[in-house]
Amino acid sequence: MIKPDYFLIAFLLLFFMGNNNARTYYLDSDGGNDANSGKSTLLPWKTLIKVNGFTFASGDTISLKCGSRFLVMASITNKSNITFNSYGTGARPVIDGGGICTPFELAGTNITLNGIKVVNGYNCNLSLNGTYITIESCNIDSNAVGTGANGNPGQIYSDVTGNHITVRNSTISYGRGGMDITLMVGTI
Repeated sequence: MIKPDYFLIAFLLLFFMGNNNARTYYLDSDGGNDANSGKSTLLPWKTLIKVNGFTFASGDTISLKCGSRFLVMASITNKSNITFNSYGTGARPVIDGGGICTPFELAGTNITLNGIKVVNGYNCNLSLNGTYITIESCNIDSNAVGTGANGNPGQIYSDVTGNHITVRNSTISYGRGGMDITLMVGTI
C-alpha cells in the first residue's frame, strides 16, 4: 500500500510535469511548404490555412518566422491550450487580415499570442471571446475600415463571454474611429 504522502508527491509530479507530447510547429511564408511536417525550422509549413485545418494537442506551439508575412484567408479559430509565437531574428512576423476577415477569433481557453504583429483585420484584429487569453509583446495595428455586422470598431474586441484577458508589453495603434479596444460588459 502506498503511503498518502508518497501518493501526493507522485500526483504533484505528474500534475506539474505538463504535457510531454506538446510540440512546436514552424511556419515560414517564404521558405515553407504546407506538405512539410512543420516540426522543424528545416521543414516549416507555409500558410495559416494549414494551421486552421490542423488539430493541435494541448500545449502545442505555433512558431512564425520573423520577417514573414501571413495573409489570413479565414479567421484562426477553434484553438485551445496553444501558443502562437515567433522564432528567428528580424521584424516580428505579420498576420494580415487583408481587410476581409478578423485574423484571430479566439473562443477557446489558455491561448497566448507572443511576439507577433496583427494588421488589416475586418471588423477588428483580435476577437477575444474565450478565457485565459494572453497577448504579450505584440503589435496590434491598422485594422481595416468598415462597420461590419456587429459594428465593433476596436483593434481588440471582446464580448461578455471573454474573460481573464491579459494584454501586456504590447502596442495597439491606428484603430479606426479613434477606438482601439472595445469591451462589451454584461449586466449582473
